[in-house]
Amino acid sequence: MNDDSLFNLLNEADRVMERPSLQPDLHGRVIRREQRRKLARRSAAVVAVLLAIIPLMFFRHAAVPGKPMAISTLPAPQPMTSPDTDALDAIVAQKTADAILRLRHQQTAMSLPTLDPAEQLRLDQDATAATLLAAGDHFARDPAHLQQGVDDYHRVQTFYPGTAWAAAAGERLKQLHS
Repeated sequence: MNDDSLFNLLNEADRVMERPSLQPDLHGRVIRREQRRKLARRSAAVVAVLLAIIPLMFFRHAAVPGKPMAISTLPAPQPMTSPDTDALDAIVAQKTADAILRLRHQQTAMSLPTLDPAEQLRLDQDATAATLLAAGDHFARDPAHLQQGVDDYHRVQTFYPGTAWAAAAGERLKQLHS
């Protein structure tokens, strides 16, 4: 071997040894690929579980052929156990029946005695106050809507002072505050 070939051989060996090894990079790529595969498998499992659960959540009340669908009903409201409530309900029913009767008579062109406009206004206000008080009673029965009932009682006292309905609303407020 001459010096040139020995020199070339040593240079070639140095060049080969200086080249970065692919082994560490290959190892990192293999680990990252395996992590991506695991993530894909986990994601597929989660998607499969969600696809199995979601229809159950939304269609659990779906009708089954040959079996009637159950209809849930709301619980009946608890009536207030006050004699005033029964009396007011009777008055509201009477006023409503009177108003319906008047409308039917007007529609059939029967002649009813015409009321003085001031008397008609008083009757309309009376019916409105009764309706507002009945709404307050309805809302006061439910603890979730108690404030709406109290507001309705205050409206009756504010807009219809000096009436029997305002006095009844005051009694209801006293009952609620005690």
